[in-house]
Amino acid sequence: MIRIDPSWTSQLLELQETGMGYQIVELSTTALQGAPIVIVNADRALDDDEMRSRFGMTVERGVHSNALARLASHEGGERVRLLHPTGFGRLRGTIAAKGTVDDAVPEMSARDERFLRFSAFADDRRILQDGTVLPGTYVTSYADGSTVTTGTEAVARYALPNPAPAVHRFHLKPPQVVRVRRGTVQPANGQPGGGDEVVLDDGAPKGTRYQQDTIPAI
Repeated sequence: MIRIDPSWTSQLLELQETGMGYQIVELSTTALQGAPIVIVNADRALDDDEMRSRFGMTVERGVHSNALARLASHEGGERVRLLHPTGFGRLRGTIAAKGTVDDAVPEMSARDERFLRFSAFADDRRILQDGTVLPGTYVTSYADGSTVTTGTEAVARYALPNPAPAVHRFHLKPPQVVRVRRGTVQPANGQPGGGDEVVLDDGAPKGTRYQQDTIPAI
């Protein structure tokens, strides 16, 4: 993985996620458009070899390498654009006509509803120190997440592109009802999916994260 410059992270955190803990983006520069980049935790990008080995990407190596080089340096007026997952089946999988958050009708969460989020990183960028959760963050239902016992199982169930076990578990309980969309994780990133996925469209306020712990890797 390539560490991206912090100047890009602020942009990425303004965008919705593609799935739990990751985004598929491209740079605005015309010469670099059409080179999808997978960003995890808003601060690391999958390199050429990872893209090819995990997704069989056929994008020209030089174009992708140039995009990564730009992300590793301070951005100079360029923007990142979130790519719609349905256009990148090798990354996101075959999107079913029903059952995804993309097709879900927004609704309000239940009072005192709890959620879980899994990550390979203890410093999840989308959950702030005061427990605020940023808008457009993916989580899972508490019931579904409670069935996951290892970080490796979390990677498979939530179709995460980062193969490192998602051993960090974030317990979330918004202090008020929040707007959500609900769906089912589709097969993607070489993983079967099948878990619940929930998008917190407007995020969740301070104090939402009430606990953080770890689970075994395997």
